[in-house]
Amino acid sequence: VQASLWQCTAQFMSLFPDWWLPPSSLWACVLVLFVATSGGKATEDMDFSKTGLHLVTFVNELDRKFAVLQVSAEAHALHPKILGLGSDAWWPDGLGIKINCLRRYVHEEVDDDDVVVFVDAFNVMVFGGRDEILHRFHDLERVWKRSLVFNADEACFPDKDGVCDDYPDSTTRWRFLNSGLIAGRGNALKKMLHDPVPDVIVGSDQFWY
Repeated sequence: VQASLWQCTAQFMSLFPDWWLPPSSLWACVLVLFVATSGGKATEDMDFSKTGLHLVTFVNELDRKFAVLQVSAEAHALHPKILGLGSDAWWPDGLGIKINCLRRYVHEEVDDDDVVVFVDAFNVMVFGGRDEILHRFHDLERVWKRSLVFNADEACFPDKDGVCDDYPDSTTRWRFLNSGLIAGRGNALKKMLHDPVPDVIVGSDQFWY
């Protein structure tokens, strides 16, 4: 399955040779919610009909790279909610506003039991629909007894103020936090994002997380 997904990803990316992310990097950022649980069976006896799902992203300036997320999501009847359009944000230090946009959204639009999947806009593909995402998130929640999940990365960024030395050892090569995907219940996100953050954070929004 992973080989097939890789082929699809590589073929798609070959249509855009000038993109800054090569297919190998994109693959590392594919909607990891499914990769993380691909070896297990999704919970089939749960009723998620009343659970809200929010697929959310941040885009301050429209770019054709957004087509990767938009088209792959709409293929599964999902429609990404765009936050921050027109805002004065820049990488890496000017992304505190990204956190604040997510904070406002979850406090104003998300019920406590809803599931939010917040992803990067330009390097993520969706490989499952609403029911599969909710089932697999529930599996992660059940196994790890946590209602907030971050993507993981092989490399630590930013390597600032000794933060990379504070990570616990990992049984896999995916040791370090990557905020390119955050999946969580509304109440968990509201607790994490209780207070606003500065719009400018030296080291990027990922350093804040």
